[in-house]
Amino acid sequence: MIVAVPVCGFHKRSLVHAGGTAILVKNGIYMSTLEMTWTLPSNFSGQFDQEDMFRVLRHEDSGICMSGSFASTGSQVSVLPPPGSDQPCVHWLTATANPHQSAFKPFVFVPGVRVGTDTASPRPGSRFDRSHPLWSRHEKMMQMLERNSSEGKGMLQKVNSLEEKMVQNVEAVIAGNNPETMRTLFRDAVQEEMAIYEK
Repeated sequence: MIVAVPVCGFHKRSLVHAGGTAILVKNGIYMSTLEMTWTLPSNFSGQFDQEDMFRVLRHEDSGICMSGSFASTGSQVSVLPPPGSDQPCVHWLTATANPHQSAFKPFVFVPGVRVGTDTASPRPGSRFDRSHPLWSRHEKMMQMLERNSSEGKGMLQKVNSLEEKMVQNVEAVIAGNNPETMRTLFRDAVQEEMAIYEK
């Protein structure tokens, strides 16, 4: 089963709420909160994976992926293995705004998981902005893309390539069942994404 959650809110973080939940069902994908039904092609083979769900959450014409003053502020796709499987659940998180311009990064719940500090928001205090470091760097890339900057486009290409690499590598990581590798899977992906923005 694949479950996806787009999270939406005002761009300046004055309001954030869950936008909708998609659950793969036999004849399509039902978007419960948004009350949209996606119909899969009649020749659908049943091989619907996380990359297909990424495309659903990036679909702008349907309003699932929103930008502007009321934007998608984070997205999650969870791949849940069948009951009795020894495979762990893999949760793909953007931790950044606008999934159309973000990389989904894999996270697995294991004892001693280490997520790092790049996705930890500052503690509430005197400042309103609680953006974590990854969010802030990604936001600068989004501003470059709004200005049609070639540097921003180059960064986005690298972000897309990073996601493709992670999708290819995660199967081997899960099959290897190495808890140490799974503990740092998300953190390592975030660090690679941060390096793209620092160049």
